[in-house]
Amino acid sequence: MGGNLAKSPLAAVFYSALFHFIAVFLPFSESYGSLLHSYEPQISPVRHLLLIAYCLWIVVVIALVLWFTEQKKLKSFLLLFPACLGIQWAVPLVQQLALGEVTGTMTQKDTLLHLIQGCGATLLTLVLCFLLMSQKMTTHTSNTPSPKKYKLKYLRLVIFLLVLPLIYSILQFVLGYFLAWRNDAFRAYYQGGGNQGIMYMIIEMLLDAPRYAVFSLLRGMLYALFSLPLLVLLPGKRVVYILSQTMLFLSGAFLYVLPNPVMPVPVAVIHLIATAAVLVIYGVLSGYLLHTCMEAPKPAEAAKNAPASKGAEASKNPAAKTAPAAKAPVLANTTRKVK
Repeated sequence: MGGNLAKSPLAAVFYSALFHFIAVFLPFSESYGSLLHSYEPQISPVRHLLLIAYCLWIVVVIALVLWFTEQKKLKSFLLLFPACLGIQWAVPLVQQLALGEVTGTMTQKDTLLHLIQGCGATLLTLVLCFLLMSQKMTTHTSNTPSPKKYKLKYLRLVIFLLVLPLIYSILQFVLGYFLAWRNDAFRAYYQGGGNQGIMYMIIEMLLDAPRYAVFSLLRGMLYALFSLPLLVLLPGKRVVYILSQTMLFLSGAFLYVLPNPVMPVPVAVIHLIATAAVLVIYGVLSGYLLHTCMEAPKPAEAAKNAPASKGAEASKNPAAKTAPAAKAPVLANTTRKVK
């Protein structure tokens, strides 16, 4: 594990450089492109360090999963790819991609290009992580027995996939109100009215803009669906699964620390606090519930396989069958006659 973590800072710097490099080749709209061009000289070194810290956070999640998974290298890559891209980029940007950015500065095409920018950088970084960490992963898994075959409880999974979006929506509206909506600068940015209480806010949203409730349910569903590949990678390691899933969920909140010419810093900080609180609670709760859908092999099945394994070991060592039994040592009579 230490070897993978030691290589993480290098992969994080590569990740942050890719994030800026890919943006140069994307055809953003004239308004948003000119805003980006004028905003880049204003980015402080602290914001660049925050971008590297964000990238390091993602790389540590990848290193953690690679160390503890028992799946083969190619299968691990194919499962980590949709989990990272979906949870990191697709879910946080799905509402903005469908409804547009609130200020109108970014068009829907700009949001799509921003999604492509993040997914491209994440994909190439994921490839680099497998090149850097695959040798350690192979050494870790080569001396271990074949992985146990866990079974998925489909009925329980379907029930949780229906319940978890409701839990996410409740968390988002309740914590979003107390941690964000009561702030005057936050409401002014989203062109909201006065603060008249949480019930008034929810009722007004359901009557005038029910699409926000629909997208909240959709995000809760997508977070759960995109975390299922991690469940396949870590079926027998509940704590590691909950930790890695929650860390990956938090990447959606940490997007607000990245340089953003559209959102003011005070509003971004409020977003960061509210979104992080929601995703920590939802990540731990959904991780525990989803991991209970994996059924471990029964002890009876393991007992059936035990004699077969012993027989196989005996057949591989024929000398053990033909070796004669050792005889007990015989003590010589050392008594001498006395004349």
